[in-house]
Amino acid sequence: MTPVWWLLAFIPALIALYFLKLKRQEVIFSSTYLWKRSMEDLHVNAPFQRLRKSILFLLQLIALCLLIFAVWRPRCDQDVEAGRNIIVVIDQSASMNAIEKGRPRFEFAREQALALVEALRPGDRMQILSFASKTTTVQPLSPDRGLLAAKLRALEPTSMSTDLAQALLVANAMASTLQAVEVHVIGDGCYGKIEDLPPEVARLNMKFVNTGTKIPNIAITEADVRRSFGVEKAMDVFALVENFTDDDRVISVELYRGDQLERANELTLAAGENQPVVFDVSDIEFEEGESRVLRMQIQGDGSFEDGLPDDNAAVVKIPGPKAISILFVGKQNVFVETALTLVPNATTKRMSLEEYETFVTQRETGLAEEEDDVPEATWDVVVFDREAPTRPPEEPSLFVGAKPPLPEGVPEPSMVDRPQFMDMDQSHPVNRFMSFSNINILKSLVFPLSKTNVALVEAEEGAIITAFTYREEGKYPARAVVIGFDVTQSNWPINHHSFPIFFTNAISWLGVGEEAGTLRWKTGESLSFAVDRASQQGAPKIYDFLVPEPGTRPGEAPTRRESATPGRNGLVTFGTARSIGVYELHEEGERIAEFPVSLLSTTESNLEPQEEIDLGDIQVEADTRLEAESSDLWRWFALGALAFLLLEWYVYNRRVYV
Repeated sequence: MTPVWWLLAFIPALIALYFLKLKRQEVIFSSTYLWKRSMEDLHVNAPFQRLRKSILFLLQLIALCLLIFAVWRPRCDQDVEAGRNIIVVIDQSASMNAIEKGRPRFEFAREQALALVEALRPGDRMQILSFASKTTTVQPLSPDRGLLAAKLRALEPTSMSTDLAQALLVANAMASTLQAVEVHVIGDGCYGKIEDLPPEVARLNMKFVNTGTKIPNIAITEADVRRSFGVEKAMDVFALVENFTDDDRVISVELYRGDQLERANELTLAAGENQPVVFDVSDIEFEEGESRVLRMQIQGDGSFEDGLPDDNAAVVKIPGPKAISILFVGKQNVFVETALTLVPNATTKRMSLEEYETFVTQRETGLAEEEDDVPEATWDVVVFDREAPTRPPEEPSLFVGAKPPLPEGVPEPSMVDRPQFMDMDQSHPVNRFMSFSNINILKSLVFPLSKTNVALVEAEEGAIITAFTYREEGKYPARAVVIGFDVTQSNWPINHHSFPIFFTNAISWLGVGEEAGTLRWKTGESLSFAVDRASQQGAPKIYDFLVPEPGTRPGEAPTRRESATPGRNGLVTFGTARSIGVYELHEEGERIAEFPVSLLSTTESNLEPQEEIDLGDIQVEADTRLEAESSDLWRWFALGALAFLLLEWYVYNRRVYV
């Protein structure tokens, strides 16, 4: 017997109230007028008699029965042959941390999803997907309300940016194998226009609930570190600040080293305006072992309550003074050699190709005319200018105007006359602060696009600058960047400021490691570090990542520890940065790398929801709540019980006072 059946015991309890004897008080009175009424009361309170007609008792009995049915939660018996398959796609991105009506937006979204769980009918199943920059299956299809509700209650928002397009593709893949599918997107509508989706995605039976309203916000949407080339040790920290409010705002942007305030700039931002902020950090000195992370923090004027704390700060890393040794192989090239002198903390030596080939042979065989002449030196980066070795180099290499020995899988390039610049990979560290427009090239090797090489700069025919990795058995993986054209047969080094910047970026990325070219990361990105080759000799080293907990603010120390192991490519990798803050990599308990992670997303910081999901040809209108398609009738029974109680109260008062 279910617990609801025990509620039926209240019915005989109500009846019993009409048989209870009254305790009367003796009163002396001089008239027999009330005797008749007293005799009637005696009859009413006598046990085991037949119930007499009472409109009050009838109304109370009906109200009690209706309340019992309401608690029982009855449903209409509808014939649903297969049941519904409901896919809930819930927004878990950074904008769902925005404070609305005293609570994060995500809590409102979770309440809507829980209402859908409660509305499930017999035969229905539900699947839960959460999305930010990546889409995660929280719970596969299940009819279990308790399990679904528990999964939703355990879900928390992240500090990652939004990719609704990927979530819809995943939902469409799930829906393609099911019948009677409903897709419910629950979020705040901060998505922008979604393009290049397959037509079948737009045809999904989709509903969208908007859980957000417009909230004023000021944010740091970009941050980086840049060197001023040609000036010794000149280095700037850059931030872009945007005003997502309807009024002009006066703010201060402060620069911190740890908890110490180093700089502060005051800005006046017009409504909807963005402004850059630049701090000269050339004179900031770091002690040995000190964190080389700087934090930029927005301080408002107190005239409004900022909507999203996650974007009020950004953290960047100042590159350390690690020396880089460069070997230049080839004939004299004043353009390339001058660019190499601008690489910070770099020393350069030049060899001919013949000398290099002899050096490599002696190093591998240990043979030389004199035993002391066996070379032991290695370089962080080797630059091959218009000449290339016959065998893959062991060191990271930069090829300029020369066809390198290609690793397996990298397609053969072709020679193209006067290639025209089309696109570049702006996310790659080598292309930081780069622009390739207005560069004229006489001819260039062009590499077909493939999975084995990265196209850094593209022409119509393929990649004119590419990157790949040499992976030979028994040797440490070595990265390579290839410039397909002779820079002396272009106007690049003569009248384009990006020439020395590219070589500095490329040498830093090749020579110091994956983290060298990147001085800040965004949430949702993976974190990688190329461990030193020497450290991989002998016993395996123990590596750990210290990870900020969700809700951590930039400047707070990471607390959670996760172990890591170098891969075959020599990289120690942390999968996805879900929280903002500074991630630390430790080797044998000693910190060897830091990864400052910030939000840096205009889409997430603009807290004005859209009124629809724009899928191109189709727009899905937003609603403030999802109507539960359910046959649940408990609300009607509860309303009926309330109506009969009010009627009973009216009848009772009319009988007493009339």
